Amino acid sequence: GAAPSFRHEDMSAAVWRCIAEDIDPRIEVFSDEVRARVVTTIQGELAPCDPKAFLVHIVSNAANGLDVDKLDYLVRDAAYTNVRSLSANTICKDVVTHMRVCHTERSGWQLSWPRSRGEDIATVYKQRVHMHRLCYTDSRSK
Repeated sequence: GAAPSFRHEDMSAAVWRCIAEDIDPRIEVFSDEVRARVVTTIQGELAPCDPKAFLVHIVSNAANGLDVDKLDYLVRDAAYTNVRSLSANTICKDVVTHMRVCHTERSGWQLSWPRSRGEDIATVYKQRVHMHRLCYTDSRSK
């Protein structure tokens, strides 16, 4: 049969559960509610009407693909593959620094950026395309 699909978020939630279970239960560091909320946040399952739903987008932003996970991969992979065509580290830091949370009628709470950062955001997308062509989909990387 087909191989089971792997989701990075499911593995992260499993790691979180192990960490939370290892904490001495006599020490009330995390309530059951907080533990459950961390899992739903990691897995991207907060309801859009939840005022904290934007937290999901910080780690896994399906709306536009700009999340800290992908930015981290870009910086790391550019450094390890010696791809220096763009200053991934500086641009990714700028994108994170200028990130804001805004409310829209259509989508609720979302991550957003000022229009003035449009060039930085376009550069991140270009860098991702560049890395896909050069590293991730190159026959030598498989």
